[in-house]
Amino acid sequence: GANLPFALAPGMGLNAYFTYDVVGFRGTGKIAWKTAIAAVFIEGIIFFILTITGLRLRFAKMIPECIKIATTGGIGFFLAHLGLQTAEGIGLVVTDIATGLTLGGCPPDAREYAAYGGLTADAYTCAIDKVMTSSTTWLGIVSTFLIAILLKRNIRGAIIIGIAFATFISWFKNTKVSYWEDDVYPLGGGGGKNGGEYRWDYFKQVAKVESMSMTAGQMDFDWGKGNLALALFTFLYVDLLDTTGTLFAMAKFAGLMKPDGDFEGSTRAFMVDAVSTSFGALLGTSPVTTYIESAPGIEEGGRTGLVAVTTGVLFYLSCFFAPLLASVPPWATGPALVIVGAMMMRGLVEIRWSDYGQAIPSFIAIALMPLTYSIAYGIIGGLFTYSVVNGADWLIEVALGNKSPNPFAEAPPAEPEAEEEPQGKEAEGAEEG
Repeated sequence: GANLPFALAPGMGLNAYFTYDVVGFRGTGKIAWKTAIAAVFIEGIIFFILTITGLRLRFAKMIPECIKIATTGGIGFFLAHLGLQTAEGIGLVVTDIATGLTLGGCPPDAREYAAYGGLTADAYTCAIDKVMTSSTTWLGIVSTFLIAILLKRNIRGAIIIGIAFATFISWFKNTKVSYWEDDVYPLGGGGGKNGGEYRWDYFKQVAKVESMSMTAGQMDFDWGKGNLALALFTFLYVDLLDTTGTLFAMAKFAGLMKPDGDFEGSTRAFMVDAVSTSFGALLGTSPVTTYIESAPGIEEGGRTGLVAVTTGVLFYLSCFFAPLLASVPPWATGPALVIVGAMMMRGLVEIRWSDYGQAIPSFIAIALMPLTYSIAYGIIGGLFTYSVVNGADWLIEVALGNKSPNPFAEAPPAEPEAEEEPQGKEAEGAEEG
């Protein structure tokens, strides 16, 4: 096996692309979801062929080093962006009709939801006098500080402790942070029940195995209308960039990169990723990929395939204990995403920021990933900017008679500054070790 600490699941960026760009909000797009699933299945087969022929890895090595480094930071910002929003986080950042994003943190009764094609979307803005009055947002902030303090004190399992802390508090009924109250978290519901009541009844079941009859094997390979070909093409280029960027970013974050720009087990990692994509489509999921939430496991010290095996076992067990695991509120997991996003900034010092041929493309890649909700768009923007800036510079050099043999030759990565000598308790701990 690849023996790498990377977990695979339907990636959030690809989920968003699948849902809102390909299928459309609640099925309002041009491509039916069954056709999109069929495209994902074929995409995995194509990726496997590209991997065993070496073309996929060759493409990955063509990405400039500064863009690879920037991808790690961009994914960090992406994670933090997710952790600060409502769907997967603490609700500190919300939609704004004028600026796109603004400060939020308001309770449900102070939210003004947006409409999309006559349907109410999940995006909302807050009443001005209710900003930062949400108890769940404040619980998320406290949990974020708790994790940060535990990390500062070198406490193992700090992220898990923070998630468990916020989850436990949110499981008490009749509180302002209760996950079972509609006036705290109104989303969800079914079977004639409101969201809070539905979640509570589901939670009480503790163990339950859900049927996959509505999703497994639901693929439409009809090429007649051309929609399958369109979906396949869009998934190919987006997933290729997304997966490649994520794999190399996680390898960089884990310190597994070699001097030649590759990492041990990369080919096998790409093969597993490709097979998982097709297998996931058989079960009815959007593209399965090495996902950016692998970073918390790496941050906790994971460096081998045991991390992936453990994650797989826990995912399997979650099939039986879905009522419990589905009851972890987003404001409990959001702080972990913010903290890990911060940890992923450390590699950005290796970009040579004094070289505008590296600095500007790197910044574009970093900025676009969270703002477009896509790793692929960030990489595309970075590569395009890199090609234009450095290509134009080379043409000017040629015109001046100073032709360079390689218009895209990069200066070596900047050397990170030497760390200061530990002081105080840290120094004492080092001496004792």
